Amino acid sequence: MNTISRPDGGAEPLDNSSGLAIGARPLRVLFVAVEPWKFPLRLARALAANGCVTAAICPKGHPLRRTSCISAVVALPALRSSEIIASSICDWNPEIVVCCDDEAALLLNKARSFASERVLGVIEKSQGPEESFRIISSKSRFLQHAKSLGILCPKELRLDEMQHGCDDSTAAYVIKKDKGFGGSGVFIVRSQQERVEAEASLGGPESAWRLVLRGVRRRSLWPVVKAFQNIDKSFTVQEFISGQPANRAVFCSNGNVIGGLTVRVIEEKYPSGPGVIVEFISHCEIESTVERIVSSLRLSGLIGFDFMIQAETKRAFLIEANARATPISYLTDKTGFSLCSAVCSYFGQPLQKCRVIGSMERVAFFPEGVALAVGNPVYGDVHLDIPWEEPWMLFEDCAGFPMLQSMVLPRMCNERD
Repeated sequence: MNTISRPDGGAEPLDNSSGLAIGARPLRVLFVAVEPWKFPLRLARALAANGCVTAAICPKGHPLRRTSCISAVVALPALRSSEIIASSICDWNPEIVVCCDDEAALLLNKARSFASERVLGVIEKSQGPEESFRIISSKSRFLQHAKSLGILCPKELRLDEMQHGCDDSTAAYVIKKDKGFGGSGVFIVRSQQERVEAEASLGGPESAWRLVLRGVRRRSLWPVVKAFQNIDKSFTVQEFISGQPANRAVFCSNGNVIGGLTVRVIEEKYPSGPGVIVEFISHCEIESTVERIVSSLRLSGLIGFDFMIQAETKRAFLIEANARATPISYLTDKTGFSLCSAVCSYFGQPLQKCRVIGSMERVAFFPEGVALAVGNPVYGDVHLDIPWEEPWMLFEDCAGFPMLQSMVLPRMCNERD
């Protein structure tokens, strides 16, 4: 029998049994990650708290390798990665695969070429149909599809309208790289100079020297491979919608939304970037839009949608979608609902009691959001989402935040004593 390595260096036999009904085994969730983001670790821990067994396919040095809640790990090389993913799904036999970033989602989609019929079924449950993934993974194609459904989206601009926007100090537009993610490749242009800078940034791959430095820091070939795989100069130009960003994360199956969370972004990590302080909201237009998109494309798995709530009208403009888990996917709202509980319920996993964030509607993510919210009455009552269960993350992420160090480190020392 084949084996799969554990984060602690041990090994776990690969179980080829199929389905929860056989021996009533726990729900198996397989994570695929390329980017060294840390929110997938929080999502894995939330699923594990609900009784799930989790495993990960990720590069060496990835945060998912440093947590005890991941029961097994497969190394994800920069070459032949989609074959490795297909083989791992076949061996470990998860009920669902969770993609943690856009590159991981692309690799899972490519794994269809190496997949057996059973593995294809798992990928379909995790992403939906291949053609639908191709639409949702391209910003331009996705917005064209949304507009064909009559969904409210920002207006696309022509070159002459771009020039007019640069000449009008009150106007602005947005240039978006078709393959950008996490706010990268998004430029808000208000002047001719900003337009020149944006177009220069969209012009091609990074310099070889910067790629080598990034690879050395991450001890991986992934930065180099990704840069040359994703040389895509295509971009879209849209009108700028003045308002407040909002996100909706859903778990869906075969075109049906099983459950979802909606937040508005109060503070961003950087302009057009992920939110670091968010507030749970209910917005009928956002929920309806997401249901129409999911139904029309027969989507499955964890999906994120970005909106802009216009300041004047409070209408929700659909900005883009992410065919993967997003940073709010692991949260539990004040009612006790979470996407993790929705996933478990759908697959028949008995639910555990979830930690509820109390009566607070707002959440501050660690470390940037917590640093902003602590002692700042502007944000009101905020749940400080501090990962106490991951001491190494606290030590690393507190660097550069002296206030957090004074708040977090003494408690960690007391718990050790």
